[in-house]
Amino acid sequence: ATRIQVTPALPTSSDSVLVTATIKNLATQSAPSFTTDFFLDDNRNGVAENSEWFASFSGSNLGSGDSVSYSAGHSSLSAGDHRFIVVANLLQDENRTNDTLSTIVSVGYAKGALLINEFMYAPVGDEPEWVELFNPGPDTVNIRNWRISDNAVTAKTLITANDALIAPNEYALIAKDGNISVLHPGISSPVFIVSFAALNNTTTDAVVIYDARSFSIDSLLYAPSWGGQNGKSLERIDTDLPAVNQSN
Repeated sequence: ATRIQVTPALPTSSDSVLVTATIKNLATQSAPSFTTDFFLDDNRNGVAENSEWFASFSGSNLGSGDSVSYSAGHSSLSAGDHRFIVVANLLQDENRTNDTLSTIVSVGYAKGALLINEFMYAPVGDEPEWVELFNPGPDTVNIRNWRISDNAVTAKTLITANDALIAPNEYALIAKDGNISVLHPGISSPVFIVSFAALNNTTTDAVVIYDARSFSIDSLLYAPSWGGQNGKSLERIDTDLPAVNQSN
C-alpha cells in the first residue's frame, strides 16, 4: 500500500466515510494475485486484527510498477481520532515491510451536538453575562479546546483546555466571572469562567460555539427587540427548532 485517503477529510460524527487505498507493485515481476484488506483500529494498538476487518478486495495480474486503487465505505464514527489500516497481501511477496499503511482521521462533533439553550446579554448589578449549553443527543460531548465568540467570529475565546464532559441531557454554563456562583449558588451544572467578548445590549449581536477544530456547532443571532433587557435572560423554547427564530 502506498497511499490512503479518507473522504471527507474532516468528517463529523454524522458522516459516513470512504477509505481509498492505492496499491503499487514495487517488485520486478507481475503480481499474479493479491488481496487488499481494510481495518479500523478499534483497540488503538496500531495492529490490524481480524476482529477489526471491514472490507476486502481481490486483484490479479498487477504489473511491475503498476498501481490500482480500492475504496471501502465505513459507517459514521464517534468524535475523536481513529486509525484506518490497509494491508496488501501479494502472492510470493519477498518484502513484507511495505505491505501495511495506516492513516489517522480526526472526527469532529456533528452540528448541534451542543445547543445554546439560554443566555444573559444584559445583566444588572454584579451578575455577569453568561451562556448556557445543553446536550440534546445520545452521546457525551467533550468540550476540551472548544471556543465561543460573538458576531466577531475571528475573535474566538477558549472555553477550557482540559477534558470537560457534558453528558446527554445535561447542561454547562459559560460565565464572564465567578460572581455567577455567588449569585446562583444552586447551579449544579459545570461552570466555566471565560472572558469572552461582551455581548451587545442595544444592537444585534450573535453567540457562536465552536468545537476543537473551530467548526461552528451552534449559533444564534439576536436583537434587543427579542427582550432580555434589565437582567432577564433569553431561553430557547424548543431544542428541535432553530434558535435564530425569535419565536423560539
